Amino acid sequence: MMLLMLQAKHPLLRPVVPPLRSSPPQAAEPKLGIGIEARQRLLLLVQDLASRGATQAQIEGGVSQAVAAVFAPPPPPAAAAAAVAGVSAPAAAGSTATGSTAAQLVVPATASDAHKALRASFGGRYTVAVSAATQKFLNFIVEDRTCVFRWSYSRVYAVGFRALCDAFLRGSCRTAADEAATRAALCVGLGLDQAAVWADAASLCEEAAGLDRQQLLATEEFRQIAAAQGSLKYTYTFGVGLVMLMRAVGETELSPPPRTVTSGITAWCTALDLRFATRLASDYTRPLSIDGIGRFDFYSESGLEDASLVSIGQEGSF
Repeated sequence: MMLLMLQAKHPLLRPVVPPLRSSPPQAAEPKLGIGIEARQRLLLLVQDLASRGATQAQIEGGVSQAVAAVFAPPPPPAAAAAAVAGVSAPAAAGSTATGSTAAQLVVPATASDAHKALRASFGGRYTVAVSAATQKFLNFIVEDRTCVFRWSYSRVYAVGFRALCDAFLRGSCRTAADEAATRAALCVGLGLDQAAVWADAASLCEEAAGLDRQQLLATEEFRQIAAAQGSLKYTYTFGVGLVMLMRAVGETELSPPPRTVTSGITAWCTALDLRFATRLASDYTRPLSIDGIGRFDFYSESGLEDASLVSIGQEGSF
């Protein structure tokens, strides 16, 4: 009692009671797995890759690489695009891509990334400039490019890209200004320098003029393709570019519509060690057809078959 009275009169005699320490917040238990919607989207992607001929090992390896790329520490800006797409910077946007425009381009990791960049480049005019038919074409080109995990740019791809844009954008855009804006936006979405791509396509077509098959296959462009030893991944756009160049050198084992002769494709793919001759022959036999625009034609000046020859909505349409 006496001690309590002394402590009341003299505060310095009061015992020091350490403050109560609150327990550190417990980390939330990590949730395992992903949501139903995300699982469904992943399932659809895997099914699409399998339908395109990818093996289980290739898909598993690709998914592992994609996961590693997403969760890895961010690389320097100049190398970020190359880490995602497996192409060397700055050549990701075209073999001649240089300057400030090329430096701002980003190779998309997903189709969603490509569409976001594509829309942003319109500056709010996307819904005005892009028709429903044009949107179908843009969707196809974006999916064709982004579904390939280890894609590599080449001037052959540039030839096909230009040919497809000339045909389908000219056939669907409302005005010449909308067509030009859409071309530019699609290139931005895919991380391509438009000026470089168009220059690459023109230069390769000029080189092919006057050559025969063997002479063209002996050029540096095609020696590099053959040097890949079958590792080059197929895209529809690359296939179109290759066929256009086959036609440019007068390939005789390739027939116009109804396209019953495709043995030239097998010969070229064998010479270049390309492993997708069957698929390319199938795509040549049934070219891309988009509702509201038409079917691609490797032979016509417009790039589209005469409307009377096209049955839109059948297999091969998009």
